[in-house]
Amino acid sequence: MNKMTKMALKTLIISIILVMLLSGTALANGSADGIEVSPNVINLDSNGGSFSIHTNIPFSSVTVELLTADGTPITKIVPFSDDRGDLVVKFDPRDDEGNYLFGVGDVTFELTVSASSSAVTTIYDDTVRVISCGK
Repeated sequence: MNKMTKMALKTLIISIILVMLLSGTALANGSADGIEVSPNVINLDSNGGSFSIHTNIPFSSVTVELLTADGTPITKIVPFSDDRGDLVVKFDPRDDEGNYLFGVGDVTFELTVSASSSAVTTIYDDTVRVISCGK
């Protein structure tokens, strides 16, 4: 092998290893049951922001049936596919007056999805801390 071929091969191997490591990190950071609420700490006194649930569930294989926070349905949801083809659900955890649907403490979000190819329904959950720290 010439010098350029060896360098290209090393670069390819390093790239493959980095992709594998980064993919493993992304999966390791997700919850064991396939979803992760972001942010993982919600400040009720913040100026809002973006709320989402990230999954390792293929978007094309499921339909979102329900999202709840401690049993209270969240109606303002937008499911879509991320750049890997996995389901992401953006949501607004506030009512029409802008009040949060939950208070301070640990809040469990439950995402109910049904498989597109069958009648199987699965519920995934993740618990986040909710705080009130002032503005």
